[in-house]
Amino acid sequence: MAFGDKEAEQLESLARQAIPERAIEITRLFTQGSPTLSMLDKLQFHHRSPLLLEALGTDSPSEAIALVLCLD
Repeated sequence: MAFGDKEAEQLESLARQAIPERAIEITRLFTQGSPTLSMLDKLQFHHRSPLLLEALGTDSPSEAIALVLCLD
């Protein structure tokens, strides 16, 4: 997703500018796919694993494992 033509106007760059303390996680999210604005917003609240949070409703590793093991 791009908001402009220049690299500094791309979503990844804008996210890094908005949340510089989470730059490593932002890079990881964009490397793994195309994060949504909602996922990026959640980074501000220090979720450890926004992909887990979006998929399973939790970012706790132990809760995620329990949920996955209990799936039919």
